[in-house]
Amino acid sequence: MKTVQSRLYTNVILTVIALSLAAIAFRPFVSVSTPAQAQISMGQVGSATEQRARSGDEKVAAATESVATANKDIAAAIREAAKAQTAMAAALEKLSKAGN
Repeated sequence: MKTVQSRLYTNVILTVIALSLAAIAFRPFVSVSTPAQAQISMGQVGSATEQRARSGDEKVAAATESVATANKDIAAAIREAAKAQTAMAAALEKLSKAGN
């Protein structure tokens, strides 16, 4: 009796697999979902899109300006650090000459 039950189980599983593969294979040919649609009228399409693009461009421009300002501040700090290191090197050289 076990062989009949195991055959039945195997046949059911193979049938499920075959049906799943068929569904996957035919999915590109059968469309069951509806496409998404915008909830604005046709007259507002251009203006809404342009407004979003402009606001996005303004945000990018503001962020770029912020980064540029930060880079200028970093460059100024590096220049000050280089001047301080030059002064320290001169002081150390003066000390080493005085010690000899």
